[in-house]
Amino acid sequence: MTTVKTAHDIRSGRVRRILLWIFFANALLVAVKIGVGVATGSLSVLGDAAHSGTDA
Repeated sequence: MTTVKTAHDIRSGRVRRILLWIFFANALLVAVKIGVGVATGSLSVLGDAAHSGTDA
């Protein structure tokens, strides 16, 4: 028995894949901001990291 993928299934898979990429890119950005904030002692960068973390 074969399974036929509909256009909706294909689009849904693409959307899911893009959302995962965005999630991991945002997580990487948060990690970099935390690292820079800790290294420089900048509370504003740490605050921005916390703010970026809520975007995910």
